[in-house]
Amino acid sequence: GLLGERTFARAMRKYHQRWRFGHPCARDFQAVVNEVSGRDMNWFFDQFFHGTRLLDYAVGEVSVSRRGNDFGQFDKGSGKILVSREDGGKKDEQDEKAKKGKQWESIVKIVRREDAAVPVEIEIRFDDGHVERKYWDGSYRWVRYNFIRAAKVAGVEVDPKRKLQLDLSFANNSWREKYNSTLSTRWLGQVLFWAQNLALWMSAGM
Repeated sequence: GLLGERTFARAMRKYHQRWRFGHPCARDFQAVVNEVSGRDMNWFFDQFFHGTRLLDYAVGEVSVSRRGNDFGQFDKGSGKILVSREDGGKKDEQDEKAKKGKQWESIVKIVRREDAAVPVEIEIRFDDGHVERKYWDGSYRWVRYNFIRAAKVAGVEVDPKRKLQLDLSFANNSWREKYNSTLSTRWLGQVLFWAQNLALWMSAGM
């Protein structure tokens, strides 16, 4: 998942050619992978092969709020101006009446729940079809992304291509704005249908 199928196949072929009549150890395979890929993959082997670290990334929190006009004290030219909360609210009402485009502030927080740190891709989709792709090295316990756009966040996916098969749970890797209850009910109905048929089949064979 991290190297790609072609690179991994070349590494396996090189490893076989170099060590087919020898007595290699794990470090020898590790050295071949680094050589063929042209990348330092020691961090991967040290965490998961020579170590006992666990991997679990998750969507920690997603919040979306309407962004109104700011209030407070601001610099203007050589002086300062003061915008009260009431003035900001009135400006929001004026913008609403003028049908000016709404601005939404979306905050997405991704967390690393276990001790293993692996680079990961994060896909953030908005309700206007726009997609943002972020790459996080996972070195800290969490990372937060802020967006101010005319569209709201509609979905978040950690490791969308499922490259990190060592992730303990894929169930916490995604977030959706709207829950499709019709699809869920249909899926549950199919599961119950097959479970009932299996139970009947097993009871008939007893």
